[in-house]
Amino acid sequence: MLHLHDIESEWIDARTKGVPGGVSPFQLADTGKQQWNVLNQDLPLPLLVLKEVPLEKNLKTLQSYCESNGVDIAPHGKTTMCPQLFQRQLDHGAWGMTVATINQMQVYRSVGIQRIILANQLVGRQAVETVVHYLSDDPEFEFFSIVDSCALIEHLAQELDQAGLKKPLLVLLEIGQEGGRSGCRSLDEARQVCQALASRPDLFSLVGFELFEGVMPTAAKAQQFLDQAVKWIHDLADEISPTCSEVVLTAGGSCYFDLVVQTLKSINLSKPRRIVLRSGCYLTHDHGAYEAAQLEGVDRGHWSSELKPALELWSYVQSRPEDRLALLTMGKRDCPYDAGMPVVKEIYRPGTGWMNVDVSAMEVTHLNDQHGYLKVPKESLIRVGDMVMCGISHPCTAFDKWKFVLGVDDQYNVVTGYRTFF
Repeated sequence: MLHLHDIESEWIDARTKGVPGGVSPFQLADTGKQQWNVLNQDLPLPLLVLKEVPLEKNLKTLQSYCESNGVDIAPHGKTTMCPQLFQRQLDHGAWGMTVATINQMQVYRSVGIQRIILANQLVGRQAVETVVHYLSDDPEFEFFSIVDSCALIEHLAQELDQAGLKKPLLVLLEIGQEGGRSGCRSLDEARQVCQALASRPDLFSLVGFELFEGVMPTAAKAQQFLDQAVKWIHDLADEISPTCSEVVLTAGGSCYFDLVVQTLKSINLSKPRRIVLRSGCYLTHDHGAYEAAQLEGVDRGHWSSELKPALELWSYVQSRPEDRLALLTMGKRDCPYDAGMPVVKEIYRPGTGWMNVDVSAMEVTHLNDQHGYLKVPKESLIRVGDMVMCGISHPCTAFDKWKFVLGVDDQYNVVTGYRTFF
């Protein structure tokens, strides 16, 4: 179990976004005791809510998928940066957790996460000293870093020597592709990196391979990249450290994880292999980019389950200045917009209930800091004071705008509160 007591004991008051004015300070663990209901207008809007039923379904869905395919998952916690949700992921079979930065790892270690993949390059004195401190402080802590160049290895060797590393750093060779992010661009370059690692067995232990297919624009491109990676892994398998008991193969964002599983399962090595997905957005899914990716996965035939959107953003109609325009009380400070605008899903009118209106004809066209521009049909009956529920696209840039997220049941009763650390 993670050490969540300090987080759950944090005091929440009206200075926190999403909390109503006049409320007496309360501890995070007591959020559900406030007896709030979103539809009763007990809370100020805009408001991001996390629906508990689809959240739990998504956790079970990915757990079942991984178990049936004989793979593991180390979810990318940058999606939520919420230790309470990390605990839920670990409870549902997560092998470890993934970070993108050392600051994120500091949050993970503060609650006791014992196995971490840094899916990024480890660079800089302060970052290296922090890693060495955690490894020295807790012999049970497992940390995996990625490397992609001899220059990085030279940099790390100098910093690790100065920091006093006591046991070899577990490293994964990163396989990249032209035009992508970091990662070796040729097999020859990858061999040179392996040789550089082997020259310092006191500092480095090569235990596997890492790649990220999520930046590929299409499934076909992702598959091409994965096929190349398989060839490289077979060619480089002999470079794995002789002290390594199993080879870690890790990839898998939230778009093409089915391709990762099907492709990496084809790899046969002399040592046991452990395939580790790093998907993060499965936890809450969305109504946009990841829903579209899921439908593509179903078409490919590798995916037959169904993840459900669990995040909703609520706002009021605050103005109807033109026939075809409604202004909403949400903006860039409240919702993601990097992977598509919020999509109207429901309208609720206080005192009346759910409105039977055609939301497909409504479109959020753009956002200011605190305003959302909603294009509506001229004849639309939507009016000031109506509550608009939007689905979002890209959970990663939704959570980072909310320090405090409310968990609700299907009747929109607030049952818990989540604290994020961005």
